[in-house]
Amino acid sequence: MCAHPGPDQDHPHPPDHRGTTKETQMILATTKVKDLDQFLEVFGAAGADKRGSHGCKGSTVYKDPLEEDRMWVIFDWDEQGWTAFATDPETPGIMQQAGHLGRPSLGQYVGTFDA
Repeated sequence: MCAHPGPDQDHPHPPDHRGTTKETQMILATTKVKDLDQFLEVFGAAGADKRGSHGCKGSTVYKDPLEEDRMWVIFDWDEQGWTAFATDPETPGIMQQAGHLGRPSLGQYVGTFDA
């Protein structure tokens, strides 16, 4: 990876985008599931409805190439919405129905690059 230095930068480190910029409106999460088809069915229906009610604007799901039961999801969502979803009393039941094998883990945002 290479960072694009800005006009005031003389080193290749990413600019600090950890504020409330659009770049931080994305959340990366990973989870393990019992069955991919069941997960996708619930994720795309009851899960989508619940996420949408907490401000999620969309998501993209990836299957891990090395761990067959691990999914990676990129959400167009802010941390406030994620927290509201995670603490909603209906969320654990939806996650159980989807076949989650544990709680999702979040990736930590560290920067945005031009290319």
